Amino acid sequence: MGRPALFMLLRAAASLVVAMTVVSACNPRSAVTPSASPKARPSSAPLFAWAYEGTVRINAVDPRTVVLTDGSYRQIYGSWRSWQPITGGPGARGLDVYAATAVSKDGLHWTDEGKLDAGYLVPVRLLNGRYRGYSDNLTAFVSDDARTWSLDTSGPVVPPEPVGPCHYSAGDVAVMPDQTLRYYYNCSAGQANPACQPALGFCLGVNVIDSATSKDGLVWQKDPGVRIDPRNGPEFLRDQGGNVVLPGDASHPRVVTVRDGSLEMFYWGGNETWSATSVDGLTWTNRKYEGVFGSDPDVIVLPDGRTRLFVNGFLGLPQDFDGKTLGENQRIVSYVYGPVRYRVSVDPDRVFNGICSGCPGLTAPVPPPEYVNVKIEGSGPEVTLSAIGYSVEGDALHASNPRVIDLVTDPAGPVQVEFSPSSGSPPFTTRTTLTLRNRLGASIVLVANNGGSQELIPLRQSLPPTPGQPASLRPTCQVGRPVGPQGCTVPGQTGPDGTPLTCLPPDQAASSPPICKQYY
Repeated sequence: MGRPALFMLLRAAASLVVAMTVVSACNPRSAVTPSASPKARPSSAPLFAWAYEGTVRINAVDPRTVVLTDGSYRQIYGSWRSWQPITGGPGARGLDVYAATAVSKDGLHWTDEGKLDAGYLVPVRLLNGRYRGYSDNLTAFVSDDARTWSLDTSGPVVPPEPVGPCHYSAGDVAVMPDQTLRYYYNCSAGQANPACQPALGFCLGVNVIDSATSKDGLVWQKDPGVRIDPRNGPEFLRDQGGNVVLPGDASHPRVVTVRDGSLEMFYWGGNETWSATSVDGLTWTNRKYEGVFGSDPDVIVLPDGRTRLFVNGFLGLPQDFDGKTLGENQRIVSYVYGPVRYRVSVDPDRVFNGICSGCPGLTAPVPPPEYVNVKIEGSGPEVTLSAIGYSVEGDALHASNPRVIDLVTDPAGPVQVEFSPSSGSPPFTTRTTLTLRNRLGASIVLVANNGGSQELIPLRQSLPPTPGQPASLRPTCQVGRPVGPQGCTVPGQTGPDGTPLTCLPPDQAASSPPICKQYY
C-alpha cells in the first residue's frame, strides 16, 4: 500500500457506519435518492435498500475484489501485524502495514489466505483470463490466479500523470466494451475554495478522479477532462450562501458493469460513500450520496443482480466492539443492495445542527431539540428503532478504541434520541426528537431491526451557524491539543470569504496556513 493511500486511510480511521438508500423499484440502481422520502407507489411494488450484513474481516482496510474464472472471488486488502497507538508525534512509526488475500464462493464468507508477497495491488482480470495488478508507483504484476504475482516483464508502465500528485493504489481498472482498459485514479487538485490564499486561510485540498486509457495495460494515455470533481458537485455540502458546511472529496473509485451494460462508480466522498453512473466511462452523471458512511468502497455485482458493497473504518454494532483491540475494531463490513421487507427513510437534505466529535471551547448556547419524521415502509414483522453514537478519542494517528454510546437509554450520552413510537408494524412513521446535551457530541445512527435484518441510517450533521459566520464542523484549535482528523478552526480568524480559518489534519499539515504551526 503506497504512502498516499495510507494517509487517506489514516484520515478515515474514524469513519463510522454504513446506511441504506432509497431507490426506484423499476430500476433499483438507476435512480437512487439516498435517505429520501419515497414517492407514492403501489403497495405491491418491491422495495430496495442497503441491508447491513455485518463484519467481513477485522484488522483490515482497502479491499479490492476480482471475480475468478470459476465465479468465486478473491480479495486483496491491507492489514497490520499490530496496531499500536503512536506516541512519538507526527512522523513516528508504529503501523506495520502489509497486504493479504482472502477467497470466497459467495462474496460474504471469506477464507483468509495470508500475506501477499507482492504487496498491495489494484487487480484487474484481463480478457485472456489472466490478471494484472498495479502498485501505487504503477509497477505492473501478472498472475494466473490473482494470488501469486510476478513482475510484468513485457515492458515498463508509462503513467498518464506523475506519481506523487496522483496516486494509483487508491484507484481501479475497468475493462471497456471495446476491450481497452481504463484506469480511474486520484489526483490532488488544488483547493475547495477558489479564492483560497494559503497565507490567509481555508485552503481545503481535495482529490478529483481522473482516468486514462490503455490497449496493453502498460502505456497509459490520460483521458481529456476530469471524471469526478467534488468542487463542482454535490459532494460538498453548502449553505444557502454557497459556503462549504461539510467538506467532501472524491477518492478510491471502484467501477463495475451492471446488468444493463452501463457503468457504476462507487467512491469515497469525505467519509461517505457516493456513486455515479456512466454509459461511456467518461461522462458520469447522477452523482449521489448512498447514505453510507465508511471508507475505501469496494463493490461486486452478484449473479442475481444484487450489489454487495464493502467499506472499512471503525464500523459496526455495539456487540461488534466488545472485547476488541483498536486494530480489531478497524474492520471491513458488508452491505447488500436488493429487495427488502422494509425500508427506512429520512429527509435527504436534513443536516442536524450542533453535533460534532470533540468540540471544546465553544460557548454558544446548546441549540433546542430538533425533530424529523422517520418513515418505515414495507410489511412483515414489527420493526424496532434504536439509536447509537460513535466517539473516537484522539486523532487518526493517536486514536484509542472507539466508544459505542446508546443514545436512547444512556443518560450520559451527548445526544438524546427519542422515538414516538419506537416500534411498529410497517408501514408507519415515527417522530424522532434529537436533543443535544453538550458540545462533545457523537455521530447519530438510527438502527432498525425486524428480528431478521438490521438497517443503519446515519444522520448528516454540522455545527449551528454563529452570527456573521458560515457553519463549521470543526472544533476550535487549542495549543497543546493535537489537530484531529476533522481539522480545527483558528479562534477569531477567517478566510477571505468569511469562512473560519482552518488547520488541516496532520497528514495535510504542509497545506495549512502558517498560523497553524503552533497547533501541530
